[in-house]
Amino acid sequence: MTDRQLIELGAHELAARHGFNLDSMRQRDFEYLCTRIEESSGILISLSTIKRILNGQYNRLPQVATLNAIAVNLGYDNWQAFKAAKQAPTPQSNPVAKAKAKTRRLSYPLIAAGIVGLFIISLLSFNYFSSTPAPTTSKYKNITV
Repeated sequence: MTDRQLIELGAHELAARHGFNLDSMRQRDFEYLCTRIEESSGILISLSTIKRILNGQYNRLPQVATLNAIAVNLGYDNWQAFKAAKQAPTPQSNPVAKAKAKTRRLSYPLIAAGIVGLFIISLLSFNYFSSTPAPTTSKYKNITV
């Protein structure tokens, strides 16, 4: 994941953790988040900064202190711990990765061999079952006693 994607993920988690939907947040919701982040991390993030981060309206990455404050509020030690946890998910914690780990991919040569094999079996069984039986002559038919 890129840093921008990680910041977006952190923003969604931050809003969800406090019961907000990013699309319908109001001024007081942003103020509430600023207060909660300051209480949990001891770092004051300005209202305009939190708005830019949550709305994805920034040209360059936010300061590391700002990202650390958000990560601490999400329950991580710092931004680097958040990045490490999100970039290398374990199959147990990520259901998508777990499903991909269980899925086996068949190779094209194996699929082609299976199709050819089914074709040959179908052809042989068609020839075997559709041929007319040979006339049977019984040696007991013309016996006179």
